[in-house]
Amino acid sequence: MNRLVRSLGLLLLGLSLWAAPPVELGQDDRLPLAGHMEILTGAPAATLEQALLGAAEGRFVPLAGNVAKGYGQDPMWVRFTLRLSGLQRPISWLEVKPAYLREVTLFTPRADGSFEAATAGAGLPFAVRQIPYLAPVFRLEAPAQPGTEATYYLRAETPGARILRPVLWDPATFQQAVSTEALLYGLFYGVGLIILVTNLIYLIKLREPIHFYYAAYLAAVLMMFATLNGHAERYLFPGSDLSIRWGVPLSVVVQPWLAVYIFSILTDFGTAFPRLDRAYRTTGLALTAFFLLAAALGGYYRVAPLTQVVFLPIIAINLIGALVMALRGNRTATFYLLAFSPQLLGGFFRVASNLSLHNADFLAEYGMHLGAMVHLTLMSLPLADRMGRIKEERDAAQRETLETIARHQLELEGQVAARTQELRQQQARTAEALVREREVVAEQRQFLSLVSHEFRTPLAVMDGAAQMARLSVAAPPAELVRSTQSIQRGVGSLLHLLDTWLTTDRIASGLRALKTEPVALPELLTEVVKRAADASRRDLRADLDELTATTLCDRDLLGAALLNLLDNALKYSPADSPVHLRAQVQDGWLHLEVQDQGQGIPADQLQHITTRYFRGRNVGQIPGLGLGLHLVSTIAELHGGRFELASVEGQGTTARLVLPVGAPPHPSEPQP
Repeated sequence: MNRLVRSLGLLLLGLSLWAAPPVELGQDDRLPLAGHMEILTGAPAATLEQALLGAAEGRFVPLAGNVAKGYGQDPMWVRFTLRLSGLQRPISWLEVKPAYLREVTLFTPRADGSFEAATAGAGLPFAVRQIPYLAPVFRLEAPAQPGTEATYYLRAETPGARILRPVLWDPATFQQAVSTEALLYGLFYGVGLIILVTNLIYLIKLREPIHFYYAAYLAAVLMMFATLNGHAERYLFPGSDLSIRWGVPLSVVVQPWLAVYIFSILTDFGTAFPRLDRAYRTTGLALTAFFLLAAALGGYYRVAPLTQVVFLPIIAINLIGALVMALRGNRTATFYLLAFSPQLLGGFFRVASNLSLHNADFLAEYGMHLGAMVHLTLMSLPLADRMGRIKEERDAAQRETLETIARHQLELEGQVAARTQELRQQQARTAEALVREREVVAEQRQFLSLVSHEFRTPLAVMDGAAQMARLSVAAPPAELVRSTQSIQRGVGSLLHLLDTWLTTDRIASGLRALKTEPVALPELLTEVVKRAADASRRDLRADLDELTATTLCDRDLLGAALLNLLDNALKYSPADSPVHLRAQVQDGWLHLEVQDQGQGIPADQLQHITTRYFRGRNVGQIPGLGLGLHLVSTIAELHGGRFELASVEGQGTTARLVLPVGAPPHPSEPQP
């Protein structure tokens, strides 16, 4: 195998007249190899022997600049020739960019015609590299004698864009350049992180979507630069190729969606062209989702050329759209053009280089970096302008709201004043009507009192005449007795109705207050029973054995309540049926119960039976005003007790009056 390599090497010496011009070492401290390289064409080569065979076949052709072969899976082979000058010391370090190249191998010729191989790249840990730098760097052994030449072979493979930018360095100059580069990169990342954190703070404070999109976009851009420049591999994923496998895909694929949304929000494109804006946003979101799916399935680098093709129209559309909005008088769109144009143009050269549409020159390598620095410097302009416009809109909305509130307040004050005046007039009318009502009520009461007084006199005369008619005959006939008794019952009913109405009216109007005093219950109940029996000529049964001697109550009101209960029981039950009055004291409460076997009360009317002037539908022609049970319920409440009714239609009624034995309790005290 070594013999084959030596033979091919000697054969290539004869073809050197048609090779790219050799590099004169010792002329400069930094010497790019652009224009001094040849690239292998035709069938790809996997090994050095295949590459040397391709050289023997004349398949290495000169390059006018650096290598830019687009995307592909085949390794790249280039060669270059060095000639040592005796004037100065030779440059001995070879830097091969970009830093994301997965594997780069330098084949250095030996004196015996064989080659010595050295490998570096993003797929190798820094510890195994000849020089631990972000990009592959090799120690280059120059020709032994001044004036002599040596041809070197370089093999590189990467899943990304196949670009090679080799540069020869003087070691001291390289170290100085690395120090300067580290300072600039530190400044770049520092400014980017500060702006990123600032937008996150604005997002938390202001809740504006633009700060989320721009913070995400800035994070993706910083991660993309970190992976492409080798910083992610060195500081985030040392000894791993995660930055190439995941860092680049994830940082690149989200940028179409974010760039579209930032453009739409900052330039107000959606306000001017809503349908076009919705279609543009949807397209950006769909492309990002597709690229993310490809990255998740491990096939990002198969669709990587498509991502680059997508970036170009997005860059063009954003710039043209911002220009259109700026010409329409949108100030933020003008600031957007100033801030994004340098970065978008730098990205344009980088994408064109990745697609081999543009040479891998300075603009392709550093255009995005310079554009990003200008972008970070100027991006505060559109953001600040948008925040200013939002503040102006909020202030205007707040002023409008305050004006609306003030206007409504004035209207409300006017309405309140008008309503107040109306209420005052209504109050005056109400007061006048109330005075008039009181006068009318007073006149009615005076009239009724007069009528009651005038009624009582003739009724007393009628009662006395009936008694005298019966007593004037020694043996009055039965018909006379019945007639005089009927007259006396009618007179009693009229007097009872008058008493009930007057008592109810006086209680309702407040003219009759509760007057409690010690009352002998047996005496009061016996008197009420006798009065009811005499008036009705009916049999009444009274169980008064369990009564206490006295209790605190209003004698007249309690007597009126019992008399009404007995009158109702007698009036609404057959003449031959008994009426029972039971009285007992339990736990400090007086229970007075009147039970009859009359027609009863319909179940659906029990809850209304104590309502003033309410009479059941089954009373027929029995006279009454519907005041008796209302009066009983009112008297029970005045005493701090309660009135209960239990009735079954056609079977009779039980009325129960429950009163405290002592003084009427406070309304808040519980009742049994």
